[in-house]
Amino acid sequence: MPRATNAPASRERRKRMVASAAGYRGRRSKLFRYAKDATGNPESAISATSGSPA
Repeated sequence: MPRATNAPASRERRKRMVASAAGYRGRRSKLFRYAKDATGNPESAISATSGSPA
């Protein structure tokens, strides 16, 4: 049985973030990795936080 990766939802999420970074210069508007940093999107901040509240 093939591994389920939820690819359509992941692709849509990445596509949305790159679209929200439109207007930035160079890689920041083209590549997901850099667009994530450029937008400051709360969705990307979840993975960046340490996880402990205090």
